[in-house]
Amino acid sequence: MRRYVLLVRHASREVRWDAGEEAHEIQDWVDQVPGPASNFKCAGYLRTHALAGRLADQLTEQAIVVTEVLHSPYLIARQTTRIFQYVLRHRNCRLSATSRCCPALKPGTSDLKDLITTLQCAEHGTVGAATAVMIIGHQPQLTQLADRLLEDKLPGKVLPIGGSEIACIQIQPKKELIWLLTEKPDSLLVELRAKIQSKYDVAKFFLGALVVGTGLTMNKDVWEVVHPVHKVLAGLGAVSALVSVALTAATLFSYDRLLMPTDFWNGGGHRRANRWTLRRPPSQAHVVLFYEMTYVWTQFFGRAITFAFTSLGLLAVVMAHRSLDKLPANLAISPVVWWMTLCLFLIMACMALAVPMLVYHRRKPHLGFDD
Repeated sequence: MRRYVLLVRHASREVRWDAGEEAHEIQDWVDQVPGPASNFKCAGYLRTHALAGRLADQLTEQAIVVTEVLHSPYLIARQTTRIFQYVLRHRNCRLSATSRCCPALKPGTSDLKDLITTLQCAEHGTVGAATAVMIIGHQPQLTQLADRLLEDKLPGKVLPIGGSEIACIQIQPKKELIWLLTEKPDSLLVELRAKIQSKYDVAKFFLGALVVGTGLTMNKDVWEVVHPVHKVLAGLGAVSALVSVALTAATLFSYDRLLMPTDFWNGGGHRRANRWTLRRPPSQAHVVLFYEMTYVWTQFFGRAITFAFTSLGLLAVVMAHRSLDKLPANLAISPVVWWMTLCLFLIMACMALAVPMLVYHRRKPHLGFDD
């Protein structure tokens, strides 16, 4: 049985000075029963109706039955729920449940354990049917909820859904992010391509420096060693350098592919080959590019840098020990002292690299959500 969780961010709200956030309404809300989008000239209505209609298309196509609708206690979440329910019923989608308020979805609530347990363990619908629970809430809770449902494997640790936008997460038979229904502006696509281009330039520069550095270090002097252990270390260093070059080249090829205009993308229908990307359609090119860009940077280029530093470290150890044999007799250092000194130096180098990274990780700016 296929089971899903539909995460819906509430519609864009109208900020008011005379009321708290819990009483804010949908932008340009009129207190009447939601009807066809043509009856309204309000931005909040139109966007929510349009996205709810796209959701109805996916529910019909995938034969999914919505068995439960949970929403935040805030007014804007209740209003968003009304619109979604109206559209889904108007489109004859199989909506077999009424909505109910979930206190755990209140903004600022960090304890999502009970809600996650309910979503993961509860059985809904009939055997063999595809069922879904719809959750209408706020950011950053929806991102936290998605990451927990995916067992800390949310791609990029980011769920880029704006007002009224929807994320579909499959929790049975396997946990994965399936698609996003979004309406991102074209300007965001331009910014994403500029970011990919900058990463492409960084990888290109690193590849050039790596090739030159590898050529200088892998000279014949490296292999003129006597001890078998040093030959093994030199071989591992050479292999690490080659792996780093290969990963950096893969980064360049991947980013070059992502820079291809979307009109010329290879159509794959609803096939989804990899766990780090999304189905397109229905997902927009914007979110597909974001997740692909993030995956390439962390899985290819990040590992290329690791292998490059590993190669430099191994080759430096070999060359340093080789130079020890050339010292005059009166300056000779015992192997024990030399290895202790080398270990101390490596520890200090690792600390010099790790401490700034840890400090930055703890004090880096945490970008929030406009909610």
